[in-house]
Amino acid sequence: MIRYLLLSIIAVAPLFAQTPAAKPALPAADVVLKYHDTRLAAVKSWQANFIKNISEGSLSVVQSGTVRFMRQPASGPGQPAVEKGRADFMMQIKGRDLGQTIISGADGVAWQIVSQDKLRGLYKLDMNRPIAGSKEDPHNLNPINEVNPLALLQKFRPRLGFVTEGVQELGGRQFYRLVGKPKAAAMPGDVQISALQVWISSDDGFVHRIVVIDLRGNPALAMDLSAVRLNLPLDDALFVFTPPPNANVLDLNARLGGAK
Repeated sequence: MIRYLLLSIIAVAPLFAQTPAAKPALPAADVVLKYHDTRLAAVKSWQANFIKNISEGSLSVVQSGTVRFMRQPASGPGQPAVEKGRADFMMQIKGRDLGQTIISGADGVAWQIVSQDKLRGLYKLDMNRPIAGSKEDPHNLNPINEVNPLALLQKFRPRLGFVTEGVQELGGRQFYRLVGKPKAAAMPGDVQISALQVWISSDDGFVHRIVVIDLRGNPALAMDLSAVRLNLPLDDALFVFTPPPNANVLDLNARLGGAK
């Protein structure tokens, strides 16, 4: 406990450093990211409302709903912690409203339940199994990551160099606005974006907004979180799904690879 408190103090202290003019200094991006990492390490669960906008050419998709995540301690030394997730949201695309639920359980299986009127589709991705005809790690295709700004940050973070652009106030709270651009050593094709903008709260260190800028300089994806709650009790049943008897389940491990 003492060691954790010391690490927290060390990580947080630079954020509140002041210039001789008594104005808050602008912390370096790596300091803000370390602060984010330190605070996130103490988060065992979180829940938030979200709005996500996706733009690609003339296609525009809006997703809005709720996301919940819970971390399960590692099963043993050297084993990673297991993160369970659930998202319940509506998706508007080409004038159609689709209801969607994504459940990613501790068993490494992700379910997508898509509904429109009386129609319902069930999709299953088993991340313990390879994908037919592909060398892609199934964990990289976990659909729950698409509605998790923390996962989106971690996906691009190793290949981007970040700078702190400023401090911005949103909803009465202050956020550090970071901008990440491909590192000079990045090879063409390594990073399919021109920039990643991230808003990290100065009080809880959490990512509350993230924007992906495409290679043409346009915002391709923007996700905003609100009503963020950390370390709240979440029922394990939220992260478990059992398909109805005789349900038609589409196996993504086969279909993503093009197998019949």
